[in-house]
Amino acid sequence: MKPTIKQKKRVCLGIFSFSVLLFFFFHQASAQSGQKLFLNFNSSISYQGTGAYGTAGVETKSEGYAYLNPHKDGTFSGTGEIQVTITFKYPPNPAMSISPLKGKGDIQVKGKKNGNYMNFWFEHGNIPCKGIITINYPPPMGTEKQDYVDDFDPHTLAPGTAPGWEIELKDGAEKVVDYGAMPLNPSPQEFSGQTTFRLYGIESWRVGIKGEEIDTLQPFIDNPRLKATTGELPISMKFTWNLIVEFTTLGKGASRTYNDGFIFYSILDHALVFEHEDLYRCTEKNCGGSQDKDLTGEKLNGKASGNTVQLQWPKYTPIKCVTCAPRLLGKLGETVYDRKFKSSEFLFSLSSEKLPLEDGKVINRSKGNWMKYKITITKIK
Repeated sequence: MKPTIKQKKRVCLGIFSFSVLLFFFFHQASAQSGQKLFLNFNSSISYQGTGAYGTAGVETKSEGYAYLNPHKDGTFSGTGEIQVTITFKYPPNPAMSISPLKGKGDIQVKGKKNGNYMNFWFEHGNIPCKGIITINYPPPMGTEKQDYVDDFDPHTLAPGTAPGWEIELKDGAEKVVDYGAMPLNPSPQEFSGQTTFRLYGIESWRVGIKGEEIDTLQPFIDNPRLKATTGELPISMKFTWNLIVEFTTLGKGASRTYNDGFIFYSILDHALVFEHEDLYRCTEKNCGGSQDKDLTGEKLNGKASGNTVQLQWPKYTPIKCVTCAPRLLGKLGETVYDRKFKSSEFLFSLSSEKLPLEDGKVINRSKGNWMKYKITITKIK
């Protein structure tokens, strides 16, 4: 069976001046194995004081995450992202108002193993938080609006320079830091609020998939002039898939959760399966609005349940259109046959697979004689 068409698609503000020391508990065996870490946090902290015009203050809310990579000397480093909202709290003032300031930026996080603990800290940085200040002038001058920017330094959340604030945090657990009770707080009435930190071990996985789907649902070529000798001519198309996915999970065992993933590598081949080239010339044509889609780099969602992961593949159906015209016009007439072939079940079938998180695990699947694939699961060291 020799294909006549084969096409390969390579589808590749600092607001606070106080300090907090953060020691996170981390399992020693995990640190020795060089396991990556995922840190996330959310925070709500207020400063409030009394002045000549009454009580006023600032409320800062932030949330973010960071990925930490281990080094041979027992240190960790990584980057992440933080989102910040700063709200000014003051008595009603008819002359002026400031909208909440919002900012988003990168953070640099470092860590160092200290026995069975980890000391993490955020490097200094400026996260511009932007809003609008409205000034109401006496009549008849009217109202003026101006851009307003204040910087937030993420280092204030976790500077790692205040002894006595060790925090034990097991893999998959969380710890709440109460800023109102801090020794460095000059007055509990001035600073209040808390930050919740969570630390997880990260597992990285790779899934390789090779398989094919044959579309045999299109009608045969049924030229009446062939019925006496050859009969109807079977025609189909084979779609060959080669995919590699990488994803990460957080935690372990029953508490494991899916973190993120993407399609690292994607190749889709297709070939017409037709054995009567001597009778018909078949060529590929435009499918009318249908476009090939490169899946490489596309984000892949998923769901973890204990020791299995179910990936959510894109809802994508490759379509290939073919026209077959007779080579012998006098003998076979002039009727042209159009066929539209699809790979409609392959990715759908992959989305139904519950993949065991076992290094080296191989899964073979087949459906009739029209679809088969092989899945190889690898834990990335």
